[in-house]
Amino acid sequence: MFILTTKSSPFHSLSFPFLKSSSLTVYKKLSQFLLAAFMVLLTISASATNYYVSSSGNDANAGTSENLPWKTLAKVNSFTPKPGDQILFKSGDEWSGSITVNSSGYSGSPIVYGAYGTGNKPKINGSEKITGWTKHSGNIYKATFNKSVNQLFLNDTRMKAARYPNSGYASINTINSTTTFTCDALNSSINYSGATWVGRTVAYATVTLEVASSNGKTLTLSEAPYANLNPNEGFILVNKLEFLDSAGEWFYDSASKTVYFWAPNGDTPANYTVSGSTFDNGVVISGKNYITIKDLEILNIKKYGITFSGNYITVDNNTVSNPDARGINIANGSYCTVSNNTVSGANHSGIFTYSNNCIITDNKVNDTFLLNNIGISGGGPWYMGSGISVEGNDNTVKYNRVLNSGYNGICFYKRNIIEYNYVKNALLSKDDGGGIYSAAAGSYPNAPTAGSMIRNNIVDGVFGTLEGWSTWVYRGGHGIFLDEDAGNVTIENNTVFNCSHSCIFIHYSYNEIIKNNTLMSARRVLLVSTDYGGTQFTNNTIYALNRDMDNKDIQWLISKYKGDLLINYNTYVAHYNSTNVFRLDEAANYSFEGWKAATGQDANSTIDVSKFVNGETEEIFYNDTKQTKTFNLGNSVYKDIYGQQVSQSLVLA
Repeated sequence: MFILTTKSSPFHSLSFPFLKSSSLTVYKKLSQFLLAAFMVLLTISASATNYYVSSSGNDANAGTSENLPWKTLAKVNSFTPKPGDQILFKSGDEWSGSITVNSSGYSGSPIVYGAYGTGNKPKINGSEKITGWTKHSGNIYKATFNKSVNQLFLNDTRMKAARYPNSGYASINTINSTTTFTCDALNSSINYSGATWVGRTVAYATVTLEVASSNGKTLTLSEAPYANLNPNEGFILVNKLEFLDSAGEWFYDSASKTVYFWAPNGDTPANYTVSGSTFDNGVVISGKNYITIKDLEILNIKKYGITFSGNYITVDNNTVSNPDARGINIANGSYCTVSNNTVSGANHSGIFTYSNNCIITDNKVNDTFLLNNIGISGGGPWYMGSGISVEGNDNTVKYNRVLNSGYNGICFYKRNIIEYNYVKNALLSKDDGGGIYSAAAGSYPNAPTAGSMIRNNIVDGVFGTLEGWSTWVYRGGHGIFLDEDAGNVTIENNTVFNCSHSCIFIHYSYNEIIKNNTLMSARRVLLVSTDYGGTQFTNNTIYALNRDMDNKDIQWLISKYKGDLLINYNTYVAHYNSTNVFRLDEAANYSFEGWKAATGQDANSTIDVSKFVNGETEEIFYNDTKQTKTFNLGNSVYKDIYGQQVSQSLVLA
């Protein structure tokens, strides 16, 4: 029953018989509106339907029960679901093809694409089987296949695109023009026209272009590459039959529509399940809202595993394996969630987003842009290769595990929060990047990164590689790297170690707050190239760990070139060297006291330069999970960096 109260006497209720006729009319209209709205909500709820899809189904079925499922992706893609509908694929079943989402849900009633039943996730396979193998020559077999292929798989294991050289890089000897060069190691009898050229034109860039023409050992590229050609730079060539010279390699001739393959054991491919990537994308959402994609396995796609634009889209608990380009791609989106997914083997980027106000959380991104996996699309645009790359504002990237990245582990370029991530083994194919990287070139003094937070992350191992890039003497692997005008960023409570060059690198940045971090084991633990002012480096622990990275015995705790920043209240530890552990202006090395006198910094900081005795060694313990973890220390007695003894067990939150 509705009760209306008078304005003058809110404690006395009037029942409806005493209302004036005009008020009664308002009440009736209001009640009719509420009833209509209630009926609409009931209608939406009642009309939401579950549709089932099984590889043993029939498209003539209603699809509304597990006993009468649809069969094909074509049926799914021709259907227009309503808000609240769920399209569910049978666990353990597999389809070759792609899912296209063609309608939107509502708030509280998303359209869901997911799974039903028990067992393995349903598979959406971007590849199709190749049969009819005959011997070509030697151990190489061939089969006619009428669809273009850019990846080949044997029992779902990615094979290697035929390439030159088979490992590492060839080297440029002579530059003839902005697009033409000579390599003395090339075979002058081969016509290299049409090959894909993957060149390392600068430490941080890998460029993919086509060979437009060749003349003996001289190649002309389709256009001048980013950062220009230079002598001694490395390159790889793929996508020519002449390069197919070892087990596990393949080539597709688009003119004759023929696949050539040398199986790993040298026997006929007919003994295995061989498939080629033919579908561009696994799941496509274009300009739709309130969609959920969950519990699917998407594998062997030519381009993107899951690609979408729209708002309030959730991508949860999917497995994306071996996409040739990107695993999960947000072309444009706001208020989306990408969570609990596993992305493995992406050749361009694991998760790549142009997004605002999105959450990227609890994902596992593995083996991104590794040179041994590079195929006929190369590494994509020159800046690709990171595990997670974020364009846009106010995204939160948290609790992700990013392992084995060819370029940066995580990179971002505007205002974002990067927290509680675990980055291990970054910069395996490129150099001059970071476990966590940001830049905003040309924006000073109004950096779009202002307000960003990098906090509570663990970065273990940022290596860099000079293979194919011989201009530099030292590798440039940085744990957290603020580059080219990235400003007003807070870096706090991170643990960073095992970096070839620095744990934190400040390069033409400003107004950074760097506090409460634990930084260990780098050639220069803190490296300040140029700081425009306003940066504070306080309350950090900086530790020179014993190591043999680039055979350098000295680790500078701080190496500072240019910049007006505050450095104070830090704890320094250097058990291996005490006299030359601080560096200023790339010219002079100092002890702690000499550093303080020369710079006026670290007035309230402390240092421990005591030597190890009695066979003491170092060991790092960290907890890269969400659960409290207990380490059994056995009979050994440990000391923490403050000299406090720890025995029996160590508990880390």
